[in-house]
Amino acid sequence: SVGEDRRMTPDEAMTRARAGQLAPVTLVVGEEEYQRGRVVRALREAALAGGVPGLNDDQLEAAQSSVDAALSVARTMPMMARRRVVVVRGVERWESRAESGERRGDPFEKLTAYAANPAPETVLVLSASKLDKRRKLVQDARRGDYLVECEALSRRELPRFVVAHARELGGSIEPRVADLVAEVAGPDLAPVADAVTRLCLYAGARPITEADVG
Repeated sequence: SVGEDRRMTPDEAMTRARAGQLAPVTLVVGEEEYQRGRVVRALREAALAGGVPGLNDDQLEAAQSSVDAALSVARTMPMMARRRVVVVRGVERWESRAESGERRGDPFEKLTAYAANPAPETVLVLSASKLDKRRKLVQDARRGDYLVECEALSRRELPRFVVAHARELGGSIEPRVADLVAEVAGPDLAPVADAVTRLCLYAGARPITEADVG
């Protein structure tokens, strides 16, 4: 609940998004790029559902945009829709600006202030590979239940991901075969997911076998 030390898993974040439970700010952090991408896509799709394609969908890179520009867009009213979605990728790039004490102010202090009083019509998604956990933005996101942590899965967890991903794609695979896929394609999730997609296409309606993996 809000006020407690809380962080969402990628699956929890995507489940909430698909149920229409969208927070005005979501901080997606972790070195597992594939998981970050899945969470961001789920939030974008949910926020833009029912809107006019191409409108109210702003994609920014922190390396090329200032925090002031990003927050200006976030405070812009949506056009012909309930919501605007603003995705800022590579937020870790603002770490160096914060540490340098640039004249325009600490970007993370500005993000923290915005998160305390966000535009209600906007879904702001901040994506970063890694951030200093001592930052108030990260601590507030944890307490406020809008932090999503996308960490690498352990070797033991990978087969469960393989089984679940195959099911999402309409396929099926036994845990024993899923373990083989994890061993061959892991540990990063992007190649594992690609392998499962190829196997599902190859196997079609039947279960994926060890021979298919070979």
